[in-house]
Amino acid sequence: CDLLTKDGLKKALKTVRDNPGCSMHASIPCSSWSTWTDLNLHRLGKRFRTKLLNDRKQSLVMLHHFKIVAREVNSLGGKFSFEWPRYSRGWNFKELQSFITKFSIPFVDFDGCSLGLKSS
Repeated sequence: CDLLTKDGLKKALKTVRDNPGCSMHASIPCSSWSTWTDLNLHRLGKRFRTKLLNDRKQSLVMLHHFKIVAREVNSLGGKFSFEWPRYSRGWNFKELQSFITKFSIPFVDFDGCSLGLKSS
């Protein structure tokens, strides 16, 4: 489901409600929170900054929608997970940290390359 849209949010909630006890995993795009953005801001200027701010805004919408769906998954006896790279600046959001604390979400830190993870 596309958690950037209200229709995607509705579809995700319907899927969860139709499947109580389900497991959900979210992988929200992370490039806008990468440490590389600092370098790119200096190199690429105003046009990059405008795109970056828009990408971050969209990422926060997806994160907000993920939390809504995750609460529903949890209330129906299911489990949920979420991933971002280890050094993503997104981990610093107070609202995400509070959510992690509230649901006692454990951290798992691994290197996908060492496990054979490859891009298509």
